[in-house]
Amino acid sequence: AWNDPVRGSVRWIRLGPLSIQPSEIAKLAIVIYLADFLSRKRRHQESFKKGLMPALLVLGTVVGLVALERNLSCVVHIALISSPLLFIGGARIRHLLGLGIVFAAVVAGSLFASPYQRERIKTYTSGSFDALGKDYQVQQSLIAIGSGGWTGVGLGQSKQKYYFLPDSHTDFVFSVAGEEGGFIFGSLFVMGLFLVFAWRGTRIAMRAPDEEGRLLAMGITLLVFLYAMLNIAVVTRSIPTTGVPLPFISYGGSSLLVALFGSGVLLNISKQSTGRRFANADQVKQRLAKRGR
Repeated sequence: AWNDPVRGSVRWIRLGPLSIQPSEIAKLAIVIYLADFLSRKRRHQESFKKGLMPALLVLGTVVGLVALERNLSCVVHIALISSPLLFIGGARIRHLLGLGIVFAAVVAGSLFASPYQRERIKTYTSGSFDALGKDYQVQQSLIAIGSGGWTGVGLGQSKQKYYFLPDSHTDFVFSVAGEEGGFIFGSLFVMGLFLVFAWRGTRIAMRAPDEEGRLLAMGITLLVFLYAMLNIAVVTRSIPTTGVPLPFISYGGSSLLVALFGSGVLLNISKQSTGRRFANADQVKQRLAKRGR
């Protein structure tokens, strides 16, 4: 079948030997749309009807379709990306606060309306650890990270990924990095890489040649960095368990494709910014040369 359910969820479209997760592509599409729309409608952003409403209609449509996949983590991720972009694009804070309250109420309603989501929240908030039951995967993740200590057990020497930890190559690959590389060479190193990505992406956004480039660079940076932070929060039991891959590292074609495509766009924006700075420097040199004559 072209959309066989996986663990009770239908989130993938199968095209022969390949499978595509539309929600991953939808997040990048939302970033591109908001960057284009907000840059063109900048003067109308203080108006809810003319500025914010058209963007919300598109966002609501995409979020609704993703919600039908029972993919609440993706819905939250889209909201976390969109809110800063709307703010940078000129939306009023009171409008965003109102939308945030409504969104929080809808998410809370969805959590308590879904039996399996209620069970996840109950397991997370109970404070008890059922190592052989519903907490098994997270417990094995924490054991993997703890087993690594400061410097790790060595590359390829993980026991958890072979015998105990499910999805060690996808959503819980960070735990394997923590076990094999330890806190210093595994966990801290991976988090440092994503912090560098966020820093460089923000610098590219600040130096972008135009408003659309600035919003696009910021959106892509948020897309990758926030996804990484959500994944790390899940595997360390900082938030309830949900299916979130680690960008660039987790096995998965759609998430990797989106991350690589977004990185390519970032590099293109950076190249344009560099070219503009060089052009401005040449203009300054020419003006100084004329004055010296």
